[in-house]
Amino acid sequence: MYLITSGSAVITWIILNVTAWKNHWDPYPFILLNLMLSFQAAYTGPIVMMSQNRAGDIHRKRAQQDLDCDLQAFL
Repeated sequence: MYLITSGSAVITWIILNVTAWKNHWDPYPFILLNLMLSFQAAYTGPIVMMSQNRAGDIHRKRAQQDLDCDLQAFL
């Protein structure tokens, strides 16, 4: 859902700037759009990394529990 919303916003931004009759608030190189997307990447990058680390911790704990269970069943 987030990707669809974000993609739609970017496409709308570009279409509105290209087809505007006057007062292009962000002309062709789309510097303001680039700045906003860079800012978005800067604050979402660490959040994604923290989420991946948390998922890795959960998987490691689950693997350790499976190993412990298998060892108890073997004995």
